[in-house]
Amino acid sequence: MRKFAQLSVAAVVALIMSGCGDVYRPVVIPNPPPTPDPKPAHNAFVISNNGLSKGTGMQVNVSGDTNMGVIPLGIEPQHASLNGTGTRVLTANSLSDTASIFVPASTFSIIAKIADVVLPSGFNPSFVTTTETTSFYVGGSGRNSSPPSVAFVNGSNVAGADIQALPGSVGTTISMAETPDTRKLYAASSNGNSVTPINVIDHTLNASIPVTTPVWVTARSDSGRVYVLSQADGSLLEINPVDDSTVPNTVAAGAGANYMSYDSHRNRLYIPNTAAGNVTIVSVAGDHAVTLNTLTSFPIASRVDSVADKHEPLACTGSVTPLNVSGLPDGSRFYVTGKFVGTCSNANETVTCVAGTLGQPTSATVCFQESVFLSNDFSLHSTIAIPPLPITPGSAQGFCETTRFRVTMASSADSSKVYLGSCDAGGVAIIRSDIDQFSAFLFAPPSAGTSSGGGAPPPQNPVFVLAGQ
Repeated sequence: MRKFAQLSVAAVVALIMSGCGDVYRPVVIPNPPPTPDPKPAHNAFVISNNGLSKGTGMQVNVSGDTNMGVIPLGIEPQHASLNGTGTRVLTANSLSDTASIFVPASTFSIIAKIADVVLPSGFNPSFVTTTETTSFYVGGSGRNSSPPSVAFVNGSNVAGADIQALPGSVGTTISMAETPDTRKLYAASSNGNSVTPINVIDHTLNASIPVTTPVWVTARSDSGRVYVLSQADGSLLEINPVDDSTVPNTVAAGAGANYMSYDSHRNRLYIPNTAAGNVTIVSVAGDHAVTLNTLTSFPIASRVDSVADKHEPLACTGSVTPLNVSGLPDGSRFYVTGKFVGTCSNANETVTCVAGTLGQPTSATVCFQESVFLSNDFSLHSTIAIPPLPITPGSAQGFCETTRFRVTMASSADSSKVYLGSCDAGGVAIIRSDIDQFSAFLFAPPSAGTSSGGGAPPPQNPVFVLAGQ
């Protein structure tokens, strides 16, 4: 036994010695490359129509342009907004007479529905806004015998809502804005030819202020002024919220202007005019007798040089109709989205870009152009051609013909991306601002419609895009 033990020890020593030689075997120490600086998470939200089925809210992660989750909404959503802290997304769902509230996904939770606030039958929700954390306000255009009205909703008690009638008749276009100090809400009724100041604290309505065909309302970031755009002549009604008095000015963007975008960094209003084909830029800084100052107004030229789409360079000629304007939050540039109608061609193909109307064949394409301007001197920085997008057939296609926000856009909170939502194309075009180039196209969730070829159903139709925190 002792001899066996000695032999075993000798064998182990020999085995160890056999592993030793004159060849150096270095120890491998992991040396990972440096990781990029962490960036705060930012989101964008795409609100889509789904025909007679429930619409959806899709959350997009800005850094990766990925779908973070989809939540069902009411039927035929038309407009969306964030609450004052950006922690809730609110939507106005016209056909189901509801307003939806959902919580965005985060590092620790998924996207989740809080409630569908049920409003009176025929309310026809078409606009939602707030600068508060819990309470919010829903504008109803009215349907059948129900007049236009505004609903005051307390987010902590969504079982009921206080309703107040607004001037105008059924089917009016409603726009609203609450001052950031949460004291006043202004509701415009287009066929009521007025804007109504509302005291938020007790929901009482002050005397309506006359304005011809008001279509958009915005409040300045310091709550010192509220601006109302008239579609009839493009004039701006300027209101002092202290006493609802109007301040005279001579600014007019021209008949046909129906939207304006507020740039809080530069304290400006951008007003695209689809009829005149131009953009008017107005400074709203200051509280002297006449605060408004038209900085410039210029037409949007069509792209005539060679541009690259997803295949080969295309030489494009045609016309551009400006639809939306979005300034980057950092104040460096602003982007004008235009609908391009014309012909793009190269040696291999010819693409005809149409206006995008109901009844177009499935091979028809809708084309957009992004004109990028420097904010300091309004010079043209670059022109971005969005690759031609096929008009999406399906059950909800006809909705795009009458939807109020057929094309919408939003700049991400970190100024890195611009999102362009197209109802007709069924998705969102993504533009990188660091290189000012088209980056990707993100389709909306599948719809309840059916494909003519028996394949996957077509995507839903985006009706509103907004940027999150």
